[in-house]
Amino acid sequence: MPTLAKVHSLVQSLAREYVPPKLQPRFMSGIQAFSLQELRSVNANGRSLADKRKTGEARVYRLLRDSRFPHIVLRIIMKQFVPAGTSFIHLALDHTQIGSFKVAVITLSYGRGRSLPIWCQVCSDETMVELMEALGL
Repeated sequence: MPTLAKVHSLVQSLAREYVPPKLQPRFMSGIQAFSLQELRSVNANGRSLADKRKTGEARVYRLLRDSRFPHIVLRIIMKQFVPAGTSFIHLALDHTQIGSFKVAVITLSYGRGRSLPIWCQVCSDETMVELMEALGL
């Protein structure tokens, strides 16, 4: 079983390989805020990044609004977790509704392995229109 130190060193090596040097501190802040601790809220997780409340919150909001990161993360997934030369890749769209909460997820798999989630959208609309518009983007 991997320890936290092993996971941290793997993430750092992936960041060095795939994330441009100027974006690496922001990328690592996102890993710290959203991957290494339970998600309480965006603001609460942002506050864990800095001593001053507003500094941490601003840092996490800059990260979430940066449109470059989804492409970087998708590239890491494709290069690291899908074997080279794989010619048969499955994409699956799954959605569920619990009360008024609706979520859709696109997963990627190859062969008979587990699926990797590569896209997620949550909506509260009565129809799936929001989800399909986001999927189009």
